[in-house]
Amino acid sequence: MAVEFIDEESEMKWQRLLAVVAIVSALLAFSQSTVAAAVPTAPSGLTATATDSAVVLSWTASTNSPSDYIVEYSLFEFLAGYPVITFTKPTSINTSVTVTGLANGTLYTFRVKGTNGDGTSSASDTATATPLADNTPNDLATYK
Repeated sequence: MAVEFIDEESEMKWQRLLAVVAIVSALLAFSQSTVAAAVPTAPSGLTATATDSAVVLSWTASTNSPSDYIVEYSLFEFLAGYPVITFTKPTSINTSVTVTGLANGTLYTFRVKGTNGDGTSSASDTATATPLADNTPNDLATYK
């Protein structure tokens, strides 16, 4: 079907309208194919395994593309008003880490959060562990 125009001005308006429709269609197609980023979900399944002066943590990954995990621990089970310590580690999407520099015989409570450019997840459920020395009462004392 051919379209005939009465004058040049009408034809130019028609061409501009077609160009606008093409641009809007392209933008709609692009926006529908682009997935909106989102804050990661809370990590799950956190476990804590005590070793000598350290605790090994493992968890199930967050969804929504975390770019790092924040590892926090507390001596007071994250009660309000008590300090929360963030374990400094390299940026990583690994789902395990060894928290070092802990005092043997002290109970620690841990939690993990996923983070990306859109924000930080809520905290995982907590896990607890008490680091213990690798020696037994029959071991000879060593001095440094």
